[in-house]
Amino acid sequence: MNEQGDKRLRDELREIDPDIIMYDNLNDAIVGLCARFGQPPILIYDLDRCVDILMNDGGTYEQAIEHFEFNTLGNWAGDYTPAFIKRFSTQALPLDNYIEETKRLLLEMSDKDRLKFIQELTQEYCEHCGDYTPGPNKCNCWNDD
Repeated sequence: MNEQGDKRLRDELREIDPDIIMYDNLNDAIVGLCARFGQPPILIYDLDRCVDILMNDGGTYEQAIEHFEFNTLGNWAGDYTPAFIKRFSTQALPLDNYIEETKRLLLEMSDKDRLKFIQELTQEYCEHCGDYTPGPNKCNCWNDD
């Protein structure tokens, strides 16, 4: 993010809430803003991107991790302290592509795998113990003495 982009972002965040905390050197790792019930909004950063930025500033991966964990992740600054996410995948699947991607994956599966996938989606689980409750019989965990 360039200097002009940084200023624009700061101005927009100031309009939302002037107390939002923003780490100066990690602006390119900002993923978004988190709204929480009864809590102030906080910035959300991509953890891996933060480490990449710190590595680009010089040092090894281990040094970047140590710096990040101690100086950033380990820094509590009150209710406005930003949060960090660890992505499960490097490629986010946009919601509008979800149905098309699911169709594509289902078509690539064998008939047996597709049937198993659909059966797993329709399984019922006990609300108390979380065990799978096959067929019409319900879990008896509540009756265990």
